[in-house]
Amino acid sequence: MTRVIVDRGRREVLSRLPGLAERLAGAADPEEARRLFHGMLSDLGSGADPLRRVRARHLLELFSNRWAEELTGVPFMAALLALARGRTEGVSPAFCYELDGLLDALSGSEGAGGGPDEAQAALFLTRYPSGIERDAYRRRHKNRVRVLNQLGGSPSQWDDWIWQTRHTVRERALLAQLVELSEEEAAGLEAAEASGVRWSVTPYYLSLFDEEPGGLYDLSLRRRVLPPSTAAKADYSGGTEGTPLLVERLSPFSALVKPCLASPQYSCYEPPPPELDVTDSKLRSALEWFGGHPEVWEAVIGGGDVLCLTDSKVEGILAGLSRYKHLRRILIRSNFPVVMPQRFTALLTKILSRYVKPPQLEVGLVARFCHPYEVTPEAVTAVARLQTAGVTVYNEALYTSANMRRFEFAALRRALHEARVVASSSRLQTGQERSAVPVARVLQEYAEEAALLPAPESAQAPVVETAAGITVPLWCDRELVSIRPDDGRRVYLYRTARGVILDTDAALAGFLGGLAERGEEIEDYAGLRDYI
Repeated sequence: MTRVIVDRGRREVLSRLPGLAERLAGAADPEEARRLFHGMLSDLGSGADPLRRVRARHLLELFSNRWAEELTGVPFMAALLALARGRTEGVSPAFCYELDGLLDALSGSEGAGGGPDEAQAALFLTRYPSGIERDAYRRRHKNRVRVLNQLGGSPSQWDDWIWQTRHTVRERALLAQLVELSEEEAAGLEAAEASGVRWSVTPYYLSLFDEEPGGLYDLSLRRRVLPPSTAAKADYSGGTEGTPLLVERLSPFSALVKPCLASPQYSCYEPPPPELDVTDSKLRSALEWFGGHPEVWEAVIGGGDVLCLTDSKVEGILAGLSRYKHLRRILIRSNFPVVMPQRFTALLTKILSRYVKPPQLEVGLVARFCHPYEVTPEAVTAVARLQTAGVTVYNEALYTSANMRRFEFAALRRALHEARVVASSSRLQTGQERSAVPVARVLQEYAEEAALLPAPESAQAPVVETAAGITVPLWCDRELVSIRPDDGRRVYLYRTARGVILDTDAALAGFLGGLAERGEEIEDYAGLRDYI
């Protein structure tokens, strides 16, 4: 179980503000306690840090507002009263960690400062080598020889994407022969086998692992593909209501077509696609759907990975879309640059180049590099080949608990820029247990780490994919409306053009506990609670 970081005991946390516990204990009910905090709003004096003062005012409004509890159903004030009266049942240490930070802000202290300086940033960045660096290349070359010997392949076969596909590892016993697994990883694979969870690792991606588990660099890669012990088989209900089965509307001007549901390698952060029936006639109808919707000018090819299909089928799909002159952009979602760059043969890139017609039609590929260790010479070669063909290569990275140490995501930003990949966005999945990154950490990373990089490396725009599957920009109207006493998770309200969305965040204390288990100094993340 992940360790939880706690500053003060549950019974002592209210002592952060002198006299607060006594005044709360004397309140007859939650409503009287709210009036107490409401009165503190007018008493809020000027402190040394104006930003902390603004935050304190916001927090007092949170404490004194009844509508937030009615909206969320979270008994926030009742938990405060329980603590004031010496009762801790139902109040978690993670909640007290958050409460301690809130009360610290109300106390008028100056906070933890503005994060690392330039010298500290440079030192942090040296901890995360990219896969392009010489030492990493040497390690991977040894791994490749070992994997080839075990699978009975030759160096020329290694560069053949068909061979890579046929030898993708899907069996626990074979994987254990190819790479050493930790006890946790072995347990996760056993649980996945018992529950029918699909997983796979290509020989190429397997060669990116360090030889032994618990290495300094490859944890993010291992967690991406090796299922946790809590993995459960996803239950899908079918297509999107009101649209053709293989077409999903993404926005008024963009739609997703799903011509293929296969994937070169499954990811623990992306559940396998539902098992839809993709026939030639249904695919033809899906492509024709775009002809009847002239307002849609972006077609996204996804679902699974269309590049799992043969070159001729890929060309047929591109031809079927490009005939509609109102389409200005075709994007292919594909993880092949990350997990099997051998796929980008001279023939495939030539096919893609035929449909690049600037400025009338852009053809782009959206990859998902999530760690600098994934950016390898082979990946860079594939990207360069695509760019020579006129294909723009974008990246949509995921924030995960395995790539959000101090400046780790910044190292990814830098590696992507060196590989000439356009870092279009970075995504936080709040509904994914294994991602488990709080919104506050994303805000801290962007403000204290990405901001120190040159503009081209810091251009990724963070977005939040809520537990309901709705994507909203992180910079939209966002408000902290509650904190759950049982687990310390923040509840945010997002106001968007499509309405109001409530979403529950990952717990800060649990996230920091996970970092501590990896040997991180929690003091390096000082000020995390200030980001709301």
